[in-house]
Amino acid sequence: SCKSLESVVIPSSVTSIGNLAFNGCSSLKSIIVAEGNTVYDSRDNCNAIIETETNTLFKGCKNTVIPNGVISIGEYAFSNCTSLANITIPNSVTSIGNQAFANCSGITSITIPNSVTSIGGHAFGGCTGLTDVISRISAEDLFPLDYYTFYGVDKTNCTLYVPYGTKEIYAATEGWSEFENIVELDPTEFTITINQYGSATYCSPYALDFSEVEGLKAYSAIGYKPSTQVVTLARVMTTGAGQGVFVKGEPGEYTVPIIDNFDEYTLNMLVGTLEPTTVNSTDGAMSNYKFTIADGDAAPMFYPFEDGTTLSGGKAYLQIP
Repeated sequence: SCKSLESVVIPSSVTSIGNLAFNGCSSLKSIIVAEGNTVYDSRDNCNAIIETETNTLFKGCKNTVIPNGVISIGEYAFSNCTSLANITIPNSVTSIGNQAFANCSGITSITIPNSVTSIGGHAFGGCTGLTDVISRISAEDLFPLDYYTFYGVDKTNCTLYVPYGTKEIYAATEGWSEFENIVELDPTEFTITINQYGSATYCSPYALDFSEVEGLKAYSAIGYKPSTQVVTLARVMTTGAGQGVFVKGEPGEYTVPIIDNFDEYTLNMLVGTLEPTTVNSTDGAMSNYKFTIADGDAAPMFYPFEDGTTLSGGKAYLQIP
């Protein structure tokens, strides 16, 4: 209730700000949060401008971005901020306190990162505008919720989005199971297995980014020399959905990120197969080759198909003039 207070500077040494600390500070327009501060706690004035020493993080409560590095959102931190419309919780946050977002009726969507290990009672209670709750918490890290965590949210019309392959686990976990509509998100990663020979063909239903995958390289086929029967491969960093690709690496499993955008190629003679596909030795003016092991050979190579051969889904074959 410091009605004349207009600005506050919070240094990085501050580790705790109590409940309703700025409640009733109707003139407060600027709160400077020093870089390195890890506790993001109570703030009850929706007209404040919160900024770091170098970057404005959000203006008022309408669109709020909590700084990276924050590990805790304290009790009542945004309670009753009815004008709060959008909120971004960074991956550094591990706990969301009791009633942290209680009665924030303007919020329509909330994303809970996988770093969160606890959510307090009534944390999102009274958030009557919620239509989408997106949880990134994995099956291994999922924890039950207090009955009142989402109290007052219309769980019939509010959709809970969960990581790929976790719908059944969420539906059987206390608190989360109250949502009638649980939808799995598209996966964010794709697993590629390299066998003992160190190379294989692949085709993914998703666009992939190989640029940061240590020990694994991807190639497209851009040329063929008939006199030597040598195929020219060109390394690529990204591939499109359904695109054939040749991969090389040490034997083992590799996790490749799924992306929305990818590089377009002007030429790639590898044809992907998302589903089991019957392939003949020729297709019009093209000859088809399968990457496989011939009898007695110690390493796989490209060999001509026999007519009517079925190639499994998720693979690729070589098609050349």
